Amino acid sequence: MNTALLERLLADDYYRREPPKSCGREQYGAEFVRETGIDVATAAELTARTIALAVARYRDVREVIVSGGGAHNRFLMERLAALLKARVTTTAEFGIGVDIKEAILFALLAYQTYHARAGNLPSATGARKPMILGKISGGTRSKPFA
Repeated sequence: MNTALLERLLADDYYRREPPKSCGREQYGAEFVRETGIDVATAAELTARTIALAVARYRDVREVIVSGGGAHNRFLMERLAALLKARVTTTAEFGIGVDIKEAILFALLAYQTYHARAGNLPSATGARKPMILGKISGGTRSKPFA
């Protein structure tokens, strides 16, 4: 692990900004990897520490439930357990496979769209207002799949 790089990355103000906030490949993609030269161990530790920073904002958190690919990463799960005061578990404990989060989310979004309901939460996403997400095509409401 590259401790000097880790400390430099953790100094980024982004991690201390108030939610809602979002990032993705445009911030932490291939260009980021090329520019920083980050290795897998440093990236995993950065992930664990930034999650711990985010959770620390909320004093009463007693449990953190992990899903997605990171739940398979033993090192990441061990680091989260070591860094967080909260109990760390996965969605599998509640009967939801850690790899199906995205499928469940898209099913929920489709349901919301079909029923003409907002699929976003402005307080979490920073959007200006609730919006219906997606579009239904190829059918009607009375016979959506006929």
